Amino acid sequence: MPAHRHKNPDGTKGGWVADTATVEPSAFVREGAMVYGHAMVRGCAFIGDQARVYGCAMIFDRVRVLERARVCGYATMLDAAEISGAAVMRGGSAAGESKFNGDALIRGREIAWGRALDFSWTTWLDSKGARVLRFGCETHPLSNWTRKLRWQLSKRHIYGSSNVKLYANTLRHLVRLCKSMPGWENES
Repeated sequence: MPAHRHKNPDGTKGGWVADTATVEPSAFVREGAMVYGHAMVRGCAFIGDQARVYGCAMIFDRVRVLERARVCGYATMLDAAEISGAAVMRGGSAAGESKFNGDALIRGREIAWGRALDFSWTTWLDSKGARVLRFGCETHPLSNWTRKLRWQLSKRHIYGSSNVKLYANTLRHLVRLCKSMPGWENES
């Protein structure tokens, strides 16, 4: 397969990029990394160490693909998502501050997690394909995260009227984010 070395933004020699793949000049591809197939790497993404991005995978923004991780198939990663270790992502998407490491294997199930305020949050698709959101110690199907529930939880977990409003508004934005991910339409 015809390929060329990527030139990193700092001028260093980068990894191999197949002529059929696309890597923007703003992306950083370590010398031992490879991008091939019809994969696309855009923005300030970092493809490190022995990582591989291939198939029709799309990497955007500040994504980090590290160590021996693989992103392939129709996988999409954006924002500040990160995959490392021997993790493999074959389809699906990761956004926000999603982090996959170790021996994780993602096959088209939409999983994302991060922190909001001082609470961890995770969202995933259950076995029926419906979106679930866990925020702090509360886990509910996305369809249950109504305005009423958000305010009830805010009053239960937070003290002080300004903090209650901040908590409720944070939940509102998090629910909007989750509704933008695949799986929400399965609950309608």
